[in-house]
Amino acid sequence: MLVPTRSERISEKVLAVRSPAGSFYVVTEGSAAILIDTGSNPAAAGRQLERHGVPVRSVSHVFLTHSDSDHVGGLGGFPDAAVYMCAREQAVIDGTVPRTFLFMKRRNRFDRAYVPLEDESVVAAGPFRVRAIWTPGHTPGSTCFLVDGSILFTGDLLSLRDGRARPSARIICNDVEEDERSIYKLVSRVPQADLLCTGHTGWTRDYRAAMADYLSAAPSPQ
Repeated sequence: MLVPTRSERISEKVLAVRSPAGSFYVVTEGSAAILIDTGSNPAAAGRQLERHGVPVRSVSHVFLTHSDSDHVGGLGGFPDAAVYMCAREQAVIDGTVPRTFLFMKRRNRFDRAYVPLEDESVVAAGPFRVRAIWTPGHTPGSTCFLVDGSILFTGDLLSLRDGRARPSARIICNDVEEDERSIYKLVSRVPQADLLCTGHTGWTRDYRAAMADYLSAAPSPQ
């Protein structure tokens, strides 16, 4: 079930922006801004930011959790921003690994140059420190981003259902078993966060409650 959040500021630094089927996020500090994903429509993404007082030109970096169109389709609205995405996501772009969606195999379209990230890459993006945590399963290169050590963006790795984390739905997931292993991997590396933001099921400030089923059995950090 998709329950994207409405467009609103959800913390001092974070603005959630509603896209047709999900949410993307803006992290701000003073005049600096970065994006986590972009939604599906360039014009709509830009309008939403401007409506909430974030000039499009202030967006210096875009971090993509994966290459599905509902997460990267708005990228054209930010032509001057540096783009970052996991190097392993290239597999579903060049066709090395088919993208499985609704039990059909396809190839993701993505033609923007980007900086390839590895697991545990850290990027200094203006005043922000962005840590990439590779969490495959939904797609081969799906990646979570931890901003300033406390704000976690999970893309489509997981859904929040009644406040609890659950794996990505099988019908939209390349490998749901790997996806669930990635949730365990995530909590082993990020045992605490002030804010958890998902791609399609909103956000929560109660990280430990959301991840309780995984925190209780998380393996040692990998």
